Amino acid sequence: MLFSKKPSPHEYMDDIEVVRSNRRKTISLQVKACKVRILCPYWVKASQLQAFIEEKRGWIDEKLTAQRQALGPANRFWLAKGEHVYIQGQFCEIFYEVSKTLPPVALLANEQSAQAKHRKTPPVTIHIDLTKKRIYFVFATEIPESLDPENQLQLMTAFNEYCQSQAQVYFIERLAHWQKITGLQASGLKVRYYKSRWGSCDSHARITLNNRLVMAPQQVLDYVIVHELCHITHQNHSAKFWSLVGQFFPEFQKCRYWLKQHQSDLLHN
Repeated sequence: MLFSKKPSPHEYMDDIEVVRSNRRKTISLQVKACKVRILCPYWVKASQLQAFIEEKRGWIDEKLTAQRQALGPANRFWLAKGEHVYIQGQFCEIFYEVSKTLPPVALLANEQSAQAKHRKTPPVTIHIDLTKKRIYFVFATEIPESLDPENQLQLMTAFNEYCQSQAQVYFIERLAHWQKITGLQASGLKVRYYKSRWGSCDSHARITLNNRLVMAPQQVLDYVIVHELCHITHQNHSAKFWSLVGQFFPEFQKCRYWLKQHQSDLLHN
């Protein structure tokens, strides 16, 4: 399949939305509602945009910090005991437990053995019981009395690793299912965490999906997959694109609404 070399009018770089236009002659930045957008001409190269982002990084961080502070004091830590998170569309309560099987010193993923031996806080694993709508964070040694920043980071790391490991298996199965139905073939699949988007499809038919979609109902995940597959044919959000999405997934509007309503629940960081 042949693709135009002309850049897509909407793309992302480091979770920053890039909006290209024939009418624009300069590059500008917008920071609204804690989201960053670059407006630029079509001819601007990706390397130029990356350099522009780095040059303005300090200004971007200042604006984001000010806007977040304007939202008021932060709520209770989202992975605290008694809070709730979505798992496959189920609203699950968070419980803490001490492991009865893990060794006193366990290694976290992506850490070297020598570093892990000197880690002060115990590692955490996750167990899910969807029949009881519960998610258990299992500590290797003891449950911390208070959730300091280090403990919070540890819980978030465990949750992100859980989402990533589940997504790498689950998403491959669902993508294969929808490729058979649509006849559209992705050239590759990447799974990662995004702060502000659900997925993407580049001009080479490589699809990327947000690992937090394991928190959503299967129907919602399926919609996102179909959405990205349709970008293989239409690298835009034109009427033809949405018509194709509707052809394969008639209930897509309900799924879009669910994602809009639950975006803040799924994209915690």
